[in-house]
Amino acid sequence: FQTNTPGAEVLYDRIRSLTGKGRRLLDLYCGVGSIGLHLAEDFEEIVGVEINEEAVQDARKNASENGVGNARYIAGPAREVVRDLEADVVVVDPPRVGLHPTVAQWLSELQCERLIYVACKPSSLGRDRLILEEGGWRMTQLGTVDLFPQTGHMEAVALFER
Repeated sequence: FQTNTPGAEVLYDRIRSLTGKGRRLLDLYCGVGSIGLHLAEDFEEIVGVEINEEAVQDARKNASENGVGNARYIAGPAREVVRDLEADVVVVDPPRVGLHPTVAQWLSELQCERLIYVACKPSSLGRDRLILEEGGWRMTQLGTVDLFPQTGHMEAVALFER
């Protein structure tokens, strides 16, 4: 969840401009589901994965209260859940430490159209980028969104394509 609502709208619109449309969006580290819910009209199905059970309950409630019937949420560590999932487009918004190595490796091998990586710590994105590129992904766009004006914190948003 983002505390700066106007900034979050800019961030989510930026993500939307990169995702396109498709059959299934996989939203890893989805929290309360806000990114996937913002993109729900562009996909037949949204699948969110989040380790925090309370956040998953909130995501389900948010989907219901916003009339989004094409979203489902899985509670559990991404590193344990992802091996059975497929998607056309993946959005990841991991914690500051970045992707778990198992998830980064899985993503490097995943055959899908696009991968959008949202990073609150750009150095984590830099580290994970190397693993993704070893698997054949190429970062084609990189930008920032200032969610915390007048601080040194920026969200980086990267598009990876095969």
